[in-house]
Amino acid sequence: MAKKSKKKEELLRLQELEEQQRREKELETEAYSEATPDAGMETTFTKVVGSGGPVPIVAPKHTTVQLQPIIVPLAVVPYMSSDSDVLKTEGRPGEGSGYESARYAGEGSSAEFRKVEQQNMAKAKQKAKVRKRLLSLFTLAFALVGVAYFILAHFVPNIFAALGENALDPIGDLASWVSGDISPSIDQIIYIILYMVSFAACGLTALGTFIGLLSGRYSGGLHVCFALLAFIPTLVAIVMYVAKNTFNISADAIKIFVAALTFVKLMFIIILAAVNRKKEDDAEEELERTSAVI
Repeated sequence: MAKKSKKKEELLRLQELEEQQRREKELETEAYSEATPDAGMETTFTKVVGSGGPVPIVAPKHTTVQLQPIIVPLAVVPYMSSDSDVLKTEGRPGEGSGYESARYAGEGSSAEFRKVEQQNMAKAKQKAKVRKRLLSLFTLAFALVGVAYFILAHFVPNIFAALGENALDPIGDLASWVSGDISPSIDQIIYIILYMVSFAACGLTALGTFIGLLSGRYSGGLHVCFALLAFIPTLVAIVMYVAKNTFNISADAIKIFVAALTFVKLMFIIILAAVNRKKEDDAEEELERTSAVI
């Protein structure tokens, strides 16, 4: 009985071994034979990819092949600049290690950053003052040209004799009117007021730019307003002369000269104000960018 049971066990083991070998052969045949298309292969296509040589992979056991994973190491660090606290606190002599050292080093770096920022602001302000003084100097020169005309027309009237027979001396006309030497008509009073307003605007521009030259400030918008106030009255006076048919180009050329003079002054002051505004915007952007980096 014992012999029969042993033979039976051996037969069972042989059958199991044969079955296992048969299954392995089937799997090997299935793996190296043409793969069975998966679902969705009807709408896809495959091509051979050149790899430059054989690529070792794990021997597939099924129709779906999983290649070896490719691991790409990726170092993720917090964003920092060359002026960050982390870099500033490393290797500082005379300091220990640990939380307290890093904390004190960070405080020192912040103070250093504030100091650098204050230095940058001081340099920007100093540079802005130099620029504004130059702009004030140019504007002062243009304003003084207008003031010089009215003063020369009063004290040296013959200097503009080539510009027409009719002299344009609002200061002298105003003085004669106030002293009672002349009794001007309404039109003459209007002309005196218009040209005196122009003269006053030129004088205010000269005074404001002189103060800006000393203090390092430049009020571009205010200077443009004064330049307009100097030009518009001269233009209105010419229009009134033309409307009354009393304007003569050869005799009243001095009026055109004064209007042209104030107009040129207006154009130059507008250009200088625009330059000042552009420089201020650039300086603010530069300061914001520097502060952001720090």
